[in-house]
Amino acid sequence: MVTHIEHLPNELWFSIFSYLEAHDLFRAFINLNNYFDELISSRHLLYNVQFNKNDDHSRFISITYCSSTEILNRIISLQWIAKPRYGYLPQFFNKNISEFTRLRALRIEIHPRQTSLICKILPELNSLEYFSVKSVTIHTLLIETIFTIPCLHICELINSHVMRNIECSFVRQNLGTVRCATCTRKKIFKFAQ
Repeated sequence: MVTHIEHLPNELWFSIFSYLEAHDLFRAFINLNNYFDELISSRHLLYNVQFNKNDDHSRFISITYCSSTEILNRIISLQWIAKPRYGYLPQFFNKNISEFTRLRALRIEIHPRQTSLICKILPELNSLEYFSVKSVTIHTLLIETIFTIPCLHICELINSHVMRNIECSFVRQNLGTVRCATCTRKKIFKFAQ
C-alpha cells in the first residue's frame, strides 16, 4: 500500500534528509519500507557524518561496517570531535582515503602523534573546501600541508601553541586558495597587517 507521504517528490526528501546526520537518518528510515530504503540508497543522497566526544566506539564501528564505496563516496561532511588518543579516524581514513571523493568539510580533533598520518591523508582529499583541526600542538608540517590542499577555502586551527613560532609572512605567501583562516589564540594570525 502506497502512503500519501510517498507521493512527495524525491527531491523534497533529499532536501529534508540533508539536514539529518547520517547515523540518525539510518536509524530513523532504514528498513521502514521499500520506498525509504530506495531513497536512502540513492546516489543522489549525500551524507553528513558526526562523531562527538560522547559517542562510543560502537558508533564508529557502525559506519566502518557500512564503509562500502556506495556510502563513503557520498559523505560530504565529516565531523570527528571524538577521543583523538584512540586514533580510529587516521587509520580509517588511511584505509579508505580513495573513497572520500566528495568530502568538502572536515572537522577533526587529533593527538599530536597523529600529525604525520593526517599530513599524508590531507592532500588526497581533492574536494576539501573547509578544514578545522583541534590539537594541543599543531606542528609546522601540518600547517604546510593544509596550505597545499587545492580547493581549501576555509581553515580553522584550534588550541595551537606552536603557531606563534610560524612567521606570518610564511602564512601569507602560502595561502593558496584559502580565503579565511582563523585561530583561537590572539595575535597569531594577522593577515590584515
